[in-house]
Amino acid sequence: MFLSERASAEPASWVSVASGPAFVQRRSVEEVVPLLRMNAGLAIRPSHDLIVGAGFEFGTFLGHGSDVGGAMRVATGAYTRGDWGLALDLGAYHRFNRVSDGGAATLTLGAPWGLLLAANGTLGTHDARSIGVLFGFDFARLTVHRTSGQQWWPNPLAERGERSRRLQPASAMSLR
Repeated sequence: MFLSERASAEPASWVSVASGPAFVQRRSVEEVVPLLRMNAGLAIRPSHDLIVGAGFEFGTFLGHGSDVGGAMRVATGAYTRGDWGLALDLGAYHRFNRVSDGGAATLTLGAPWGLLLAANGTLGTHDARSIGVLFGFDFARLTVHRTSGQQWWPNPLAERGERSRRLQPASAMSLR
């Protein structure tokens, strides 16, 4: 009989909603408009110090069209576990109303309890540019991955780390 660690696959994830003002420029028209942004994705196991993942984004610049895009994310482990940390998203977008395609970047400061503050920018075709400052909430960082604030609000879903791993016979392994 062989001994092995219990098999598990516990990816990091994010599901967030944020809004705030955005400076939008297209050709010679410049405006400040409300921006609503939602994104979700999956990444490697949240117990690592540096997390890499991919996701999709949806945003709407009220009066200037909606964006759909994808991005690669690099984040600190603390960020993915619901504590203070940083995440950087780099990707591409397509804007539907006032058609534009281009690149997008978002730098996010994550705080405990799923709170986030983000700076977002796009640069696209037809001289389309935007810069936004967003305040929002990440549901996965509050619920599934939260390890901060355990003394006030225990999280039974939080990853237990190395202490919960134990050797067991390979025949007893399960794919849960």
